[in-house]
Amino acid sequence: MRYQPILAKVAFGGFLLGLAVALTASFGTRLGFWDYALGVKILVPGVAVGAFALGCSIAWIARALAANDSLG
Repeated sequence: MRYQPILAKVAFGGFLLGLAVALTASFGTRLGFWDYALGVKILVPGVAVGAFALGCSIAWIARALAANDSLG
């Protein structure tokens, strides 16, 4: 139960980091700062961070639902 706030913070931080990397990759490609291949190479780590954040958020919500005791 002590790791739940940490999971929430890691998930949110990972979401923000993945979003920033994805936006940088897409807008840099769109504005012509680099070519398409480099944009995809920049995008891949952003997607990986986003997937990690998704895993953390799923673990967080599963633990939150499991800790809810509706019998009392």
